[in-house]
Amino acid sequence: MAKGNMCFGVGDRIRINGRSYLIDGYINFLNVADDCNWTEYKLIDENNQVIKWLSVDIAYSEYALYTQSSSQVEQHIKQYGYKEVDRGTAKVMDFKGNVDVAYSDKVSFTEYEDATEEKIIGIEMWEDEVEYSTGYYLDEEEIERGPVAYSNVSNGNSIFDSSSNRSDYSSHNYSSNDYGRGNSVNLNPYRKIILFVAAFIGIGILISIAGSIFAGNSHKKVDLSSAIQRDSRFTYVTSMTADIDNNQKADVYQVDTTVEDAAKIILLLAGESVENVDENAEDGSVAIITNSHYCLVYTSEENTTLVQVSTRKYVYSSRHRPYHSYLHTGSFYRSYYYTTGYNDDYNHYKGVNAFDDYTDGTVSTNSNNRYKQYSDTIKQESVAARQSSGGGTSSGK
Repeated sequence: MAKGNMCFGVGDRIRINGRSYLIDGYINFLNVADDCNWTEYKLIDENNQVIKWLSVDIAYSEYALYTQSSSQVEQHIKQYGYKEVDRGTAKVMDFKGNVDVAYSDKVSFTEYEDATEEKIIGIEMWEDEVEYSTGYYLDEEEIERGPVAYSNVSNGNSIFDSSSNRSDYSSHNYSSNDYGRGNSVNLNPYRKIILFVAAFIGIGILISIAGSIFAGNSHKKVDLSSAIQRDSRFTYVTSMTADIDNNQKADVYQVDTTVEDAAKIILLLAGESVENVDENAEDGSVAIITNSHYCLVYTSEENTTLVQVSTRKYVYSSRHRPYHSYLHTGSFYRSYYYTTGYNDDYNHYKGVNAFDDYTDGTVSTNSNNRYKQYSDTIKQESVAARQSSGGGTSSGK
Protein backbone atom coordinates (compact mmCIF):
# COMPACT_ATOMS: atom_id res chain seq x y z
CA MET A 1 0.00 0.00 0.00
CA ALA A 2 1.25 3.51 -0.83
CA LYS A 3 2.60 5.51 2.13
CA GLY A 4 -0.06 8.20 1.69
CA ASN A 5 -2.79 5.58 2.12
CA MET A 6 -1.55 4.35 5.51
CA CYS A 7 -3.90 6.61 7.50
CA PHE A 8 -7.02 4.74 8.64
CA GLY A 9 -10.21 5.69 10.42
CA VAL A 10 -12.38 4.00 13.02
CA GLY A 11 -14.66 1.55 11.21
CA ASP A 12 -12.24 0.88 8.36
CA ARG A 13 -11.50 -2.71 7.43
CA ILE A 14 -7.95 -3.75 6.56
CA ARG A 15 -6.23 -7.02 5.68
CA ILE A 16 -2.84 -8.07 7.00
CA ASN A 17 -1.28 -11.17 5.47
CA GLY A 18 -4.70 -12.26 4.26
CA ARG A 19 -6.52 -11.85 7.59
CA SER A 20 -9.35 -9.34 7.89
CA TYR A 21 -9.37 -6.82 10.75
CA LEU A 22 -11.78 -4.11 11.84
CA ILE A 23 -10.31 -0.86 13.23
CA ASP A 24 -11.98 -0.23 16.60
CA GLY A 25 -9.89 2.78 17.63
CA TYR A 26 -6.51 4.44 17.45
CA ILE A 27 -4.00 6.33 19.60
CA ASN A 28 -1.51 8.86 18.31
CA PHE A 29 1.74 9.07 20.29
CA LEU A 30 4.52 11.62 20.50
CA ASN A 31 8.01 10.39 21.36
CA VAL A 32 9.19 12.87 24.00
CA ALA A 33 12.84 12.47 23.01
CA ASP A 34 12.64 13.34 19.30
CA ASP A 35 9.13 14.87 18.84
CA CYS A 36 8.21 12.18 16.29
CA ASN A 37 4.64 10.91 16.04
CA TRP A 38 3.27 7.51 15.22
CA THR A 39 -0.18 5.89 15.42
CA GLU A 40 -1.34 2.65 17.02
CA TYR A 41 -4.54 1.16 15.57
CA LYS A 42 -6.65 -1.16 17.70
CA LEU A 43 -7.70 -4.08 15.48
CA ILE A 44 -10.35 -6.76 15.98
CA ASP A 45 -9.68 -9.99 14.11
CA GLU A 46 -12.95 -10.64 12.27
CA ASN A 47 -12.36 -14.38 12.40
CA ASN A 48 -11.77 -14.94 16.13
CA GLN A 49 -12.35 -11.46 17.70
CA VAL A 50 -8.80 -11.38 19.13
CA ILE A 51 -7.51 -7.84 19.66
CA LYS A 52 -4.26 -6.84 17.91
CA TRP A 53 -2.47 -3.52 17.57
CA LEU A 54 -1.01 -2.20 14.32
CA SER A 55 1.79 0.33 14.73
CA VAL A 56 2.20 2.76 11.83
CA ASP A 57 5.08 5.23 11.62
CA ILE A 58 4.59 6.99 8.29
CA ALA A 59 7.65 9.20 8.63
CA TYR A 60 10.01 6.23 8.84
CA SER A 61 7.86 3.69 6.93
CA GLU A 62 7.85 1.40 9.96
CA TYR A 63 5.04 -1.07 10.66
CA ALA A 64 4.50 -3.81 13.26
CA LEU A 65 1.66 -6.01 14.54
CA TYR A 66 1.38 -6.79 18.27
CA THR A 67 -0.62 -9.03 20.59
CA GLN A 68 -0.94 -8.57 24.34
CA SER A 69 0.99 -11.12 26.37
CA SER A 70 2.07 -11.71 29.98
CA SER A 71 5.14 -11.20 32.16
CA GLN A 72 6.33 -14.65 31.11
CA VAL A 73 7.81 -13.10 28.00
CA GLU A 74 10.60 -11.67 30.15
CA GLN A 75 12.03 -15.19 30.32
CA HIS A 76 12.28 -15.27 26.54
CA ILE A 77 14.37 -12.09 26.44
CA LYS A 78 17.33 -13.90 28.03
CA GLN A 79 16.52 -17.43 26.92
CA TYR A 80 16.39 -16.57 23.22
CA GLY A 81 18.94 -13.77 23.13
CA TYR A 82 16.68 -10.77 22.66
CA LYS A 83 18.49 -7.43 22.68
CA GLU A 84 17.20 -4.03 23.74
CA VAL A 85 16.79 -1.83 20.65
CA ASP A 86 14.66 1.06 21.86
CA ARG A 87 13.77 2.79 25.10
CA GLY A 88 11.97 6.04 25.85
CA THR A 89 8.87 7.91 26.95
CA ALA A 90 5.81 8.68 24.83
CA LYS A 91 2.77 10.88 25.36
CA VAL A 92 -0.79 10.45 24.08
CA MET A 93 -1.54 13.29 21.64
CA ASP A 94 -4.83 12.11 20.13
CA PHE A 95 -7.21 9.18 20.29
CA LYS A 96 -10.47 7.96 18.81
CA GLY A 97 -12.82 5.02 19.22
CA ASN A 98 -12.74 2.32 21.90
CA VAL A 99 -9.37 2.95 23.51
CA ASP A 100 -8.74 3.56 27.19
CA VAL A 101 -6.46 6.59 27.28
CA ALA A 102 -6.63 10.29 28.07
CA TYR A 103 -4.78 13.25 26.63
CA SER A 104 -1.21 13.61 27.87
CA ASP A 105 -1.09 10.11 29.37
CA LYS A 106 2.56 9.02 29.43
CA VAL A 107 4.19 5.63 29.04
CA SER A 108 7.79 4.47 29.45
CA PHE A 109 8.60 1.72 26.98
CA THR A 110 11.35 -0.73 26.18
CA GLU A 111 11.55 -2.78 22.97
CA TYR A 112 13.54 -5.96 22.32
CA GLU A 113 14.40 -7.81 19.11
CA ASP A 114 15.50 -11.41 18.63
CA ALA A 115 18.66 -12.35 16.73
CA THR A 116 16.79 -12.42 13.42
CA GLU A 117 15.64 -8.81 13.93
CA GLU A 118 12.14 -9.96 13.07
CA LYS A 119 10.43 -10.75 16.38
CA ILE A 120 9.57 -8.11 18.99
CA ILE A 121 8.88 -8.05 22.70
CA GLY A 122 7.54 -4.82 24.17
CA ILE A 123 7.35 -3.81 27.83
CA GLU A 124 5.34 -0.74 28.78
CA MET A 125 5.26 0.96 32.17
CA TRP A 126 2.12 2.99 32.76
CA GLU A 127 1.13 4.70 35.97
CA ASP A 128 -1.03 1.81 37.14
CA GLU A 129 0.55 -1.27 35.57
CA VAL A 130 3.21 -2.92 33.46
CA GLU A 131 2.07 -4.41 30.15
CA TYR A 132 3.75 -6.91 27.88
CA SER A 133 3.32 -7.65 24.20
CA THR A 134 4.80 -9.80 21.47
CA GLY A 135 4.79 -9.00 17.80
CA TYR A 136 6.49 -8.96 14.48
CA TYR A 137 7.45 -6.47 11.82
CA LEU A 138 5.43 -5.91 8.65
CA ASP A 139 6.33 -4.77 5.19
CA GLU A 140 4.11 -2.05 3.76
CA GLU A 141 2.81 -4.41 1.07
CA GLU A 142 1.43 -6.77 3.72
CA ILE A 143 -1.18 -4.18 4.78
CA GLU A 144 -4.18 -3.80 2.48
CA ARG A 145 -7.14 -1.45 2.79
CA GLY A 146 -10.58 -3.08 2.74
CA PRO A 147 -14.15 -1.72 2.45
CA VAL A 148 -15.59 0.38 5.27
CA ALA A 149 -17.39 -1.95 7.67
CA TYR A 150 -19.23 0.42 10.00
CA SER A 151 -19.35 4.05 11.02
CA ASN A 152 -21.33 4.06 14.26
CA VAL A 153 -18.37 3.96 16.61
CA SER A 154 -17.09 7.20 18.07
CA ASN A 155 -17.19 10.31 15.90
CA GLY A 156 -14.09 11.40 17.70
CA ASN A 157 -12.73 11.31 21.18
CA SER A 158 -14.91 11.92 24.21
CA ILE A 159 -15.46 15.58 23.34
CA PHE A 160 -17.12 14.61 20.05
CA ASP A 161 -19.02 11.62 21.41
CA SER A 162 -21.04 11.64 24.59
CA SER A 163 -20.64 7.87 24.95
CA SER A 164 -18.22 6.78 27.66
CA ASN A 165 -18.20 3.13 26.58
CA ARG A 166 -14.72 1.66 26.27
CA SER A 167 -13.70 -1.94 25.60
CA ASP A 168 -11.28 -3.85 27.80
CA TYR A 169 -8.23 -5.52 26.37
CA SER A 170 -8.11 -9.29 26.05
CA SER A 171 -5.05 -11.13 27.23
CA HIS A 172 -3.22 -13.46 24.84
CA ASN A 173 -0.57 -16.05 25.66
CA TYR A 174 2.93 -15.72 24.26
CA SER A 175 3.38 -17.83 21.16
CA SER A 176 5.87 -18.07 18.37
CA ASN A 177 2.92 -17.86 16.02
CA ASP A 178 2.71 -14.17 16.90
CA TYR A 179 5.89 -13.54 14.92
CA GLY A 180 6.52 -12.65 11.31
CA ARG A 181 8.75 -10.45 9.13
CA GLY A 182 9.62 -6.70 9.10
CA ASN A 183 12.29 -4.13 9.92
CA SER A 184 11.16 -1.63 12.57
CA VAL A 185 10.48 -1.00 16.22
CA ASN A 186 7.41 0.68 17.68
CA LEU A 187 5.20 0.91 20.73
CA ASN A 188 2.10 -1.20 21.54
CA PRO A 189 -0.45 0.40 23.87
CA TYR A 190 -3.13 -1.37 25.97
CA ARG A 191 -5.24 0.40 28.48
CA LYS A 192 -7.49 0.00 31.56
CA ILE A 193 -9.73 2.70 32.91
CA ILE A 194 -8.63 4.26 36.21
CA LEU A 195 -8.96 7.99 35.51
CA PHE A 196 -12.58 8.44 36.56
CA VAL A 197 -11.85 8.18 40.29
CA ALA A 198 -8.94 10.58 39.95
CA ALA A 199 -11.11 13.00 38.02
CA PHE A 200 -13.71 13.14 40.79
CA ILE A 201 -11.05 13.59 43.45
CA GLY A 202 -9.30 16.37 41.59
CA ILE A 203 -12.19 18.25 40.05
CA GLY A 204 -12.74 20.53 43.02
CA ILE A 205 -9.08 21.46 43.13
CA LEU A 206 -8.94 22.07 39.39
CA ILE A 207 -11.97 24.34 39.44
CA SER A 208 -10.51 26.45 42.22
CA ILE A 209 -7.08 26.88 40.63
CA ALA A 210 -8.02 26.96 36.94
CA GLY A 211 -8.71 30.68 36.90
CA SER A 212 -5.39 31.66 38.41
CA ILE A 213 -3.41 29.20 36.30
CA PHE A 214 -4.98 30.34 33.04
CA ALA A 215 -4.48 33.95 34.03
CA GLY A 216 -0.78 33.30 34.41
CA ASN A 217 -0.55 31.51 31.07
CA SER A 218 -3.13 33.26 28.93
CA HIS A 219 -0.41 34.80 26.78
CA LYS A 220 1.52 31.57 26.27
CA LYS A 221 2.52 31.60 22.59
CA VAL A 222 2.97 28.72 20.20
CA ASP A 223 4.63 29.20 16.82
CA LEU A 224 1.92 27.27 15.00
CA SER A 225 3.60 27.65 11.61
CA SER A 226 6.75 25.97 12.90
CA ALA A 227 4.80 23.30 14.78
CA ILE A 228 2.94 22.26 11.62
CA GLN A 229 6.13 22.40 9.57
CA ARG A 230 7.84 19.98 11.97
CA ASP A 231 4.93 17.52 12.00
CA SER A 232 5.50 14.72 9.49
CA ARG A 233 1.76 14.34 8.85
CA PHE A 234 1.71 17.64 6.95
CA THR A 235 3.28 17.89 3.49
CA TYR A 236 4.35 21.36 2.33
CA VAL A 237 2.63 22.52 -0.88
CA THR A 238 3.41 26.20 -1.41
CA SER A 239 3.49 29.67 0.16
CA MET A 240 1.29 32.72 -0.42
CA THR A 241 2.60 36.31 -0.27
CA ALA A 242 0.39 39.10 1.08
CA ASP A 243 -0.54 41.73 -1.50
CA ILE A 244 -0.24 44.73 0.86
CA ASP A 245 2.81 43.70 2.87
CA ASN A 246 5.06 41.52 0.72
CA ASN A 247 7.08 40.51 3.76
CA GLN A 248 4.16 38.50 5.09
CA LYS A 249 3.66 34.91 3.89
CA ALA A 250 1.27 32.04 4.53
CA ASP A 251 2.30 28.39 4.19
CA VAL A 252 0.05 25.74 2.68
CA TYR A 253 0.17 22.05 3.57
CA GLN A 254 -1.67 18.94 2.46
CA VAL A 255 -2.65 16.22 4.92
CA ASP A 256 -3.93 12.72 4.14
CA THR A 257 -6.86 12.80 6.53
CA THR A 258 -10.24 14.46 6.96
CA VAL A 259 -10.71 18.14 7.77
CA GLU A 260 -11.99 17.13 11.21
CA ASP A 261 -8.98 15.00 12.10
CA ALA A 262 -6.52 17.56 10.72
CA ALA A 263 -8.16 20.31 12.76
CA LYS A 264 -7.90 18.17 15.91
CA ILE A 265 -4.19 17.60 15.31
CA ILE A 266 -3.63 21.34 14.89
CA LEU A 267 -5.60 22.18 18.02
CA LEU A 268 -3.36 19.78 19.91
CA LEU A 269 -0.28 21.47 18.49
CA ALA A 270 -1.63 24.93 19.33
CA GLY A 271 -2.60 23.98 22.89
CA GLU A 272 -3.40 26.89 25.19
CA SER A 273 -2.59 29.53 22.58
CA VAL A 274 -5.98 29.00 20.86
CA GLU A 275 -8.21 32.05 21.26
CA ASN A 276 -11.02 31.25 18.85
CA VAL A 277 -12.04 28.25 16.75
CA ASP A 278 -15.20 27.56 14.79
CA GLU A 279 -16.57 25.52 11.92
CA ASN A 280 -18.10 26.84 8.72
CA ALA A 281 -21.55 25.25 8.57
CA GLU A 282 -21.58 25.57 4.77
CA ASP A 283 -18.54 23.44 3.93
CA GLY A 284 -17.08 22.10 7.19
CA SER A 285 -13.87 24.17 7.02
CA VAL A 286 -12.36 25.02 10.41
CA ALA A 287 -10.84 28.39 11.35
CA ILE A 288 -8.36 28.49 14.24
CA ILE A 289 -7.07 31.75 15.69
CA THR A 290 -4.28 31.71 18.26
CA ASN A 291 -2.74 34.70 19.98
CA SER A 292 -0.25 35.01 17.11
CA HIS A 293 -1.40 32.84 14.17
CA TYR A 294 -4.39 32.12 11.98
CA CYS A 295 -5.02 28.71 10.43
CA LEU A 296 -7.72 27.40 8.10
CA VAL A 297 -8.34 23.69 7.51
CA TYR A 298 -10.45 23.13 4.42
CA THR A 299 -11.32 20.99 1.41
CA SER A 300 -9.64 22.30 -1.73
CA GLU A 301 -11.02 22.55 -5.24
CA GLU A 302 -9.18 19.29 -5.95
CA ASN A 303 -11.02 17.60 -3.04
CA THR A 304 -7.90 17.32 -0.88
CA THR A 305 -7.54 18.45 2.72
CA LEU A 306 -5.39 21.58 2.88
CA VAL A 307 -4.11 23.68 5.76
CA GLN A 308 -3.15 27.32 5.35
CA VAL A 309 -1.30 28.80 8.32
CA SER A 310 0.26 32.21 8.85
CA THR A 311 0.84 34.91 11.38
CA ARG A 312 -2.17 37.12 12.01
CA LYS A 313 -0.27 39.98 10.40
CA TYR A 314 -0.39 38.12 7.06
CA VAL A 315 -4.20 38.02 7.17
CA TYR A 316 -4.25 41.66 8.24
CA SER A 317 -2.12 42.46 5.17
CA SER A 318 -3.63 40.20 2.50
CA ARG A 319 -6.78 40.19 0.36
CA HIS A 320 -6.01 36.76 -1.10
CA ARG A 321 -8.34 33.90 -0.39
CA PRO A 322 -6.72 30.63 0.76
CA TYR A 323 -4.83 28.57 -1.81
CA HIS A 324 -7.13 26.65 -4.22
CA SER A 325 -10.16 27.28 -1.99
CA TYR A 326 -13.73 27.73 -3.09
CA LEU A 327 -15.16 31.26 -3.01
CA HIS A 328 -17.40 30.53 -0.03
CA THR A 329 -14.43 29.05 1.86
CA GLY A 330 -12.39 32.17 1.17
CA SER A 331 -15.27 34.37 2.28
CA PHE A 332 -15.51 32.49 5.58
CA TYR A 333 -11.73 32.73 6.06
CA ARG A 334 -11.75 36.54 5.87
CA SER A 335 -15.09 37.07 7.63
CA TYR A 336 -14.13 34.93 10.62
CA TYR A 337 -10.88 36.82 11.05
CA TYR A 338 -12.70 40.17 10.69
CA THR A 339 -15.21 39.06 13.35
CA THR A 340 -12.83 37.62 15.93
CA GLY A 341 -9.35 39.01 15.37
CA TYR A 342 -9.29 42.16 13.26
CA ASN A 343 -10.10 44.76 15.92
CA ASP A 344 -7.30 43.61 18.23
CA ASP A 345 -4.85 43.49 15.33
CA TYR A 346 -5.86 46.94 14.12
CA ASN A 347 -4.98 48.36 17.53
CA HIS A 348 -1.68 46.51 17.39
CA TYR A 349 -0.53 46.85 13.76
CA LYS A 350 -2.44 49.99 12.61
CA GLY A 351 -1.59 51.40 9.17
CA VAL A 352 -3.03 50.38 5.79
CA ASN A 353 -4.51 46.91 5.86
CA ALA A 354 -6.53 44.46 3.77
CA PHE A 355 -9.80 45.34 5.50
CA ASP A 356 -9.87 49.10 4.95
CA ASP A 357 -12.47 48.60 2.21
CA TYR A 358 -13.99 45.38 3.57
CA THR A 359 -17.78 45.13 3.09
CA ASP A 360 -18.62 41.43 3.58
CA GLY A 361 -19.64 41.85 7.20
CA THR A 362 -19.20 39.51 10.16
CA VAL A 363 -20.09 35.87 10.75
CA SER A 364 -22.26 34.38 13.46
CA THR A 365 -19.98 32.49 15.86
CA ASN A 366 -20.86 29.53 18.10
CA SER A 367 -18.88 29.74 21.34
CA ASN A 368 -19.97 26.20 22.25
CA ASN A 369 -19.09 24.48 18.98
CA ARG A 370 -17.51 21.02 19.10
CA TYR A 371 -14.03 22.27 18.18
CA LYS A 372 -14.15 24.87 20.96
CA GLN A 373 -15.12 22.14 23.42
CA TYR A 374 -12.25 20.03 22.11
CA SER A 375 -9.79 22.90 22.50
CA ASP A 376 -11.03 23.63 26.03
CA THR A 377 -10.45 19.99 26.98
CA ILE A 378 -6.85 20.23 25.79
CA LYS A 379 -6.35 23.36 27.89
CA GLN A 380 -7.82 21.63 30.95
CA GLU A 381 -5.44 18.70 30.44
CA SER A 382 -2.57 21.16 30.28
CA VAL A 383 -3.69 22.80 33.52
CA ALA A 384 -3.84 19.42 35.26
CA ALA A 385 -0.39 18.50 33.94
CA ARG A 386 1.14 21.75 35.20
CA GLN A 387 -0.48 21.29 38.58
CA SER A 388 0.74 17.70 38.96
CA SER A 389 4.25 18.58 37.83
CA GLY A 390 4.78 20.43 41.07
CA GLY A 391 4.71 17.16 43.03
CA GLY A 392 7.15 14.30 43.23
CA THR A 393 5.15 11.68 41.31
CA SER A 394 4.70 11.03 37.65
CA SER A 395 1.55 12.24 35.95
CA GLY A 396 1.72 9.40 33.42
CA LYS A 397 -0.54 6.38 33.14
